[in-house]
Amino acid sequence: MAIDIKKEYGKTLSDLANTMLSVARESVTLIKRSDQTIATKLTREQEWAIYLEFLKIMFNLADRASAFYIPIQQQPLFMDSLEDHVSDRLSTLLAPSMSSSEIDDQEVVLSVGQAVAESRQIYEKYKFMFTEDTKERNAFFQHGAERIAGKAGDTNNEAIISASTLCTGAIIPAFSALFEDCLLYTSPSPRDGLLSR
Repeated sequence: MAIDIKKEYGKTLSDLANTMLSVARESVTLIKRSDQTIATKLTREQEWAIYLEFLKIMFNLADRASAFYIPIQQQPLFMDSLEDHVSDRLSTLLAPSMSSSEIDDQEVVLSVGQAVAESRQIYEKYKFMFTEDTKERNAFFQHGAERIAGKAGDTNNEAIISASTLCTGAIIPAFSALFEDCLLYTSPSPRDGLLSR
């Protein structure tokens, strides 16, 4: 029997998409506050690149988290649906602030799709369990932070690297809480295959 992922996990997908977009937005703000000199020089394109880099990190972490919480046969569909939710929500958020000549829905879908693909290419090499604090996870955070600093124009900027690491580190407990709260009663336990309590 095929499971309708959007119906089964709709609230989780919506909450994850909203969290990812909010964290990306607030992370860009924190990056700008961490170095006022860089902030005054950032172009709109650089801010968008930083925003997308945070989304890449979060898609990779969401993929790791969903593998822990979502039954394995449903996990690829879950991630596809998350990509759709993020694209839809981002289009809705951008619509009031941008004219139709600046951005369209297809461009948003392509940008998010590219972010997902790049998140796998860039970050999959780091092997760590989502819930474990390891050297490999710290290397993942460091790499992401350096990429974000590079998007801001200064790969070695310690203030930006520190702020980026703080932002990405905060994602793990947020994602864990979302999955645990939203899936507690709706999914089979990944550990024992029985329905959760």
